[in-house]
Amino acid sequence: MSDLDDFVIEGGILTKYVGPGGDVFIPDGVTEIDGWNKTWETLEDDYSDYNDGPGDSEKLVTYSEFYGAFENCTSLKSVTFPGSMTKIGREAFSGCSSIKSITIPPNITEIGWRAFFNCTSLKNITIPPNITKVGYQAFHGCPLRLRLKVRRQLRKNKLKTTRA
Repeated sequence: MSDLDDFVIEGGILTKYVGPGGDVFIPDGVTEIDGWNKTWETLEDDYSDYNDGPGDSEKLVTYSEFYGAFENCTSLKSVTFPGSMTKIGREAFSGCSSIKSITIPPNITEIGWRAFFNCTSLKNITIPPNITKVGYQAFHGCPLRLRLKVRRQLRKNKLKTTRA
C-alpha cells in the first residue's frame, strides 16, 4: 500500500511521485496523472552589443523542463489506478523500466504523449475500448511485441495516436 506522503497531488491531479517504487496504489480522488516543471534562472551574456566586454551585458534567463509524475522511477513494479481517474498524462511513466504489465481500467479515456515512453520491460498492457485519445509515441521505446499489440487494440477500437 502506498503512503499519501509519496504523492504530490494538486486539485485531484497527481503531479509528482516521491515514493520508493515497488507496487504503487494511486489514491482515490486522483483524476489524472500529469507532471511538474523544474524551473531555474541563470545569468547569461547578451552578445547583442559587441562593444561590451565579457560580463558587461548579462541578462537573467529562465529555463523550464517538464517531468512526468513517475518519470524514470526505475524501481516502480506495478500501478493500480483508482476509479476516479480519467487521464494518464504526458510522460507519466516515461523511463519506468521495471514495469512489466499495466491494466488500464475503463474509467480512463486518455493516454498522453509519451506516457509509457521507454518502459523497456513492459510486456503486457490492456487498453479498454472506451479510450478516446492516445498521444503520439505513447509506447515508443517499449518492446516491439507490445507496440504491435497496442497497434492492434487501437485499430480494433478505430483509434489513431495523435500529436496534439
